[in-house]
Amino acid sequence: MKKNYLFLVLGLIVSAAGLKAQEVWDNFDSRRLVDYDFIHGVFIEYQPNPNTSGINTSPMAVRYLRNPVETFDVIVANVGQLENITDYITGAKSLTLDVYPPAAGITVQITLEDSVTAGPVNYPIGRRAEFTAVTTGSLTWEKLTFTLANEPDPTVPNTGVNRAVLLVNPGTPVSQAWYFDNWMGPERVALACDPDTDEALEFMDAECEQDLIIEFYHGQLSRKLNPEVGAGNPSSHALRYDRNVGEMDDIIIGYFPAPIAIGPGSGNIELVMDVYDVNAPSVYVMALQTAAGADVLVVSDSTAPAAAGEWDRLRFNVQSPGTGTTAERFVLLYKPGQFSVGRTFIDNMTLVAEPIGINDVEAPPALSIFPNPASDVLRVQLPQINAEGTLQIFSVEGRQMAPVRQLGNGESTLQTWDATSWPNGTYWVRWVVGGRSVSQPVLLTR
Repeated sequence: MKKNYLFLVLGLIVSAAGLKAQEVWDNFDSRRLVDYDFIHGVFIEYQPNPNTSGINTSPMAVRYLRNPVETFDVIVANVGQLENITDYITGAKSLTLDVYPPAAGITVQITLEDSVTAGPVNYPIGRRAEFTAVTTGSLTWEKLTFTLANEPDPTVPNTGVNRAVLLVNPGTPVSQAWYFDNWMGPERVALACDPDTDEALEFMDAECEQDLIIEFYHGQLSRKLNPEVGAGNPSSHALRYDRNVGEMDDIIIGYFPAPIAIGPGSGNIELVMDVYDVNAPSVYVMALQTAAGADVLVVSDSTAPAAAGEWDRLRFNVQSPGTGTTAERFVLLYKPGQFSVGRTFIDNMTLVAEPIGINDVEAPPALSIFPNPASDVLRVQLPQINAEGTLQIFSVEGRQMAPVRQLGNGESTLQTWDATSWPNGTYWVRWVVGGRSVSQPVLLTR
């Protein structure tokens, strides 16, 4: 989706003298171009803005809990190679950061340095320049503008900086809670992406396109380097999600940038996303809802048992609701119905208007599972016209309950399993055909 508002903001801050504008490093929602390395405190990404009525109306920010035992609490940010910081040292340009501080009169410091020469214990080597600002309010948003305070190592060339270190209340070991947003600084040699290349129906790729507004999540959500860059997913980054083991139905809730049309006649076939499931096989349930939280569609898919440690594409069919249906938000459940540890990486969430696959086959239709709930025998009826592909059954913990069944060689479209030895609980039947899949639950109770 085009981010014309971003160009407007950047255009407004270009100086009258024609200086190239400072760059948005991180606004913690749609523009995330920083890798955070070492952090002393607790850095909680994708948090709701605590006050959208002030100067910062964006929906999300980062919440930071300062480490009270550290005299010099730091957040190390790998910002990439900066072009030239001369204008920032002379004061022609300024680094800025929106803060929601706990009190007035607190110093915040940004150090620009060379990551190659600046080691953890060799200060001042590698630290080209230190900039400071002081908060003026309490529990309200304000924009800090940083000025040069010190040049610890002037031997670092102004074109040799590639890292920024944010220090919160340096020199004072104290416990504090902050929010940060809209970090802007020197221009970089190469951008991670160009907003002009954004896809209209791609909601999140963790590099350029991050139009989803995350409202709530039970576990931990953060932007991280892609754990396996390759043919499965060439992106440099993905969103990592660590499931909350204390939640049986762990969820992520988010809003689409605009209502999406689903159902027959919408032109949209499915919502897809790439996942790197550390604990595969796992079930993912996608509930599409109105803004008020009413379900308009609940669909599921699952990673293959062999997909642990590799990228897999999940496909959620959005054709089943009635004509004229729209959805404004989503609820994603990862490994639902269990208290379980789980880690997954999520990337490339896209609404596709035509089937994706080797032969552009349509998504598999729904299976007929009966009885449901079942007791001792589980029966699955496949559509008579397309009894091919593979069938799998696994528990909510991801344990495969029976050997994979290969279809397409004259097997009956009615498949049965003896479940007398299986414990009570929820199981998932996964049908994969033509490179696409559908997963459906069945309850076993006696």
